[in-house]
Amino acid sequence: MALLSAVVLAVQLAGRSLHDVVREAAQAGVPDATAFHTTLDSALADGAMRIVLVLDRAPQDLIRLVGYLEAVTHGLVIDLITVASYELGGGRFVVPQRVEPERIVREAIEPGGTPAPATRSGELVDGHELFLERIATAPARHRPVLDLFAAWAVRLSDARLADIRTFFGKNGDAVLLPRLRPGQGGLVSLYVRADGRPALQWWRSVFEKHAPGSISAVGAAGGTEIGRGTLAPVVDQALLDEVFAAYVEAAG
Repeated sequence: MALLSAVVLAVQLAGRSLHDVVREAAQAGVPDATAFHTTLDSALADGAMRIVLVLDRAPQDLIRLVGYLEAVTHGLVIDLITVASYELGGGRFVVPQRVEPERIVREAIEPGGTPAPATRSGELVDGHELFLERIATAPARHRPVLDLFAAWAVRLSDARLADIRTFFGKNGDAVLLPRLRPGQGGLVSLYVRADGRPALQWWRSVFEKHAPGSISAVGAAGGTEIGRGTLAPVVDQALLDEVFAAYVEAAG
């Protein structure tokens, strides 16, 4: 937090503390300085924050980027707002409109629920079915672990322990995002890399909040202590079983 105030926001703060600036702007409801800085430090460490982007127009690349960042992070919320200005009756009217990345995804789905055959780069799609399709096209040398991913995704979906979505990155990755309900982050993200390599990424802050009792077992199965957004060095059935148990804990 000190770095944020001293370097990133130094000009805007003009020698004042960030707490003072926020208190002056809000005038009410701001906690004391100690509680404010503690909460801010925690939010920065976990990546839990809200960013508002206000533009006159939103290019498709930016919309996809916003969708990607919200998909692969557990605490980041990005509001993408476009503003149109009109003159009417001698006055000027400004009309804001929020752009929803997922709305673009839904429009790319053909009637009847079949995904359009066009490139999926930047798309976020409900369900795990397309993730399974991607696994089926991966090289044979990666299939043993990827087949475990497929069975785990089906198991989690059948147990209704998470809202599952699939994201397709620009670099060719397919990412399974099993998020806790309602609207929470996910304990893990499963990857099929562009070259077919599997990877499992875990999110410690989500474990600490929703499944603290599973941290030790999951870390032991994965071969190291769970970090913030780090990759598990060992991915096998034992790890996936422990992660499933963590989702059971979080749901309970």
